[in-house]
Amino acid sequence: AEINVETKLSQPSTGKTNGKIEFIFREKSQTYKIYLINKDPKDAKNPMKGLEIRDLKAGFYDFVIVDDRGCTKQLTVTLKGI
Repeated sequence: AEINVETKLSQPSTGKTNGKIEFIFREKSQTYKIYLINKDPKDAKNPMKGLEIRDLKAGFYDFVIVDDRGCTKQLTVTLKGI
């Protein structure tokens, strides 16, 4: 089954780490684990706490989302900065 997810972005200010990525899932009955896989090896092993990640600078963020049926989805989010 397809994981239906949207992302809501807050772009970081230039040179600051105040960006935010929020994940919004259509299926409320499922549980999801979200892993940020391209920044820090220990993040890649531990799912995010909650559905948003803060204090981000401009750049590319690669995520893997796993639902409780074992379906996975990979997602790249770009924060451009303002």
